[in-house]
Amino acid sequence: MKRLIFVTVLCLCFCLFFSGYAIAGAVNPNGGVGARSKGLGGAGTAIANDASCFYYNPALLSSSGDFAQMGMDYIYASIKYKDPDGKEYKSDAGKYFVPLFGVNYKLNEKVNFGLGIVTPYCFGSDFKQRLDMFSKLSLTEIAPAVSYKITDRFILGASVKLGLGKIELSQPVYAGNMKIGALDSEADGHGYSFQIGALWQPNDWLNLGASYQSKTRIELEGGADLVSPLLGNLSNNFSAVFYFPARYNVGVGIKTGKFLIAADVVRFDYSATDHIDVNYEQWQDEKLALNWKSNTYYALGVEYSVNNAIKLRGGGAYQKAVIPDSTVNPATPDMDGWLVGCGIGWQGNNFGVDISYLHCWGNKREIAAPNQGAGEYKAAVDIVSVAVIYRF
Repeated sequence: MKRLIFVTVLCLCFCLFFSGYAIAGAVNPNGGVGARSKGLGGAGTAIANDASCFYYNPALLSSSGDFAQMGMDYIYASIKYKDPDGKEYKSDAGKYFVPLFGVNYKLNEKVNFGLGIVTPYCFGSDFKQRLDMFSKLSLTEIAPAVSYKITDRFILGASVKLGLGKIELSQPVYAGNMKIGALDSEADGHGYSFQIGALWQPNDWLNLGASYQSKTRIELEGGADLVSPLLGNLSNNFSAVFYFPARYNVGVGIKTGKFLIAADVVRFDYSATDHIDVNYEQWQDEKLALNWKSNTYYALGVEYSVNNAIKLRGGGAYQKAVIPDSTVNPATPDMDGWLVGCGIGWQGNNFGVDISYLHCWGNKREIAAPNQGAGEYKAAVDIVSVAVIYRF
């Protein structure tokens, strides 16, 4: 037990160090969370059996066995933008690391307790050198969770989460049609949310899962720097509030012979993310319109058991854009997108390894004038995920 506590504390420090660097080319998590689930296209609400339980469904802790897991995603994101005059810009490549950690322990025959660290939301683009536009938005959650077996085939779970949010934004400043400088803003903060989930296994070959994650209200504190040849260099502190969306998950897992088929439908509720109120200490307060739209994520994956130790995986997913034509721009691009993934897993007596690869691409999106982000957008994201698990 002392060794387990030591490893848990060490992994917490490791994950928190890397958590501020989460970024990708879409608002919602590309391919879900965790190397196994990414290999299945992001499906996991009814079948996750590792640290991804803390994202998908806390009820799954009771069906996952005792474990400690650490994982990492390597993300390479590229975005292309063509302005209304036909001039093309390519973002500086985003190369980032996103951590995952979880530990699960059976307290008695009915109750499991676990602690996880996940980064469920990550978003950004870098056109700073070309257009004075840059963004980075991330949320990392520290999630203690508990699951309870009502019966051997019906399980409930719940989690209370501490969310650590960070936002960076660079954008040009105009007076009329004349550019007079650039504004760089950076802030971080925290908030709280909860998640509840259920797992029903009516027979040995069927899993049905569902979960609800509440929205996360992040109170941000930070500073802004204005660089302007006309006004000089000015600095100011500010506060703001940002809402990460509520989430509704339903999933199914079907076991047939050596195959496991998993499917998820996930609804992201962005109804609270319609604007950001920015309160400056010295400058005039601003109300930044967002008008982000709720969307749905569809995932389907297949896992094949080569033998008791080795499993092969493949899957795909589709989701609609969140950011509307009225507020999309190179700093906050978004588009309808697809992904395909594959992976392999090996599990020994105690140690196991999961590896997956995802390729995500956005459908070409054309925004017409007079919208502020008028032009053409394309995006591609490649993700390699590795996770090591110890089952005890």
